[in-house]
Amino acid sequence: IVNTSWKDNQWIIRNKTLGELSVEIERKYDVSISFNSDELKQFRYSGTLEDEPLAQVLSLISMTSPLKYRMDGKKVMLLEDKLLKEKYRDVYNE
Repeated sequence: IVNTSWKDNQWIIRNKTLGELSVEIERKYDVSISFNSDELKQFRYSGTLEDEPLAQVLSLISMTSPLKYRMDGKKVMLLEDKLLKEKYRDVYNE
């Protein structure tokens, strides 16, 4: 479930996969998102964001997932960070 509290300028995210969340990000920020790994689409997120800029949202996602991102105009590429994934293998494989 993704809710937007327009009154409070909050974006409430509840147990969404990155694949699902990427559709919402594309709509909210008018960008196109691509993945270099389908595995990244399975990571789940919950939380509440204020009206954050796109770079801040991507930065937050990258702090909790083995991914890096690249932005080029209205294109965003989400890239699997294999070194980070290997470092935290036990956490990500649970």
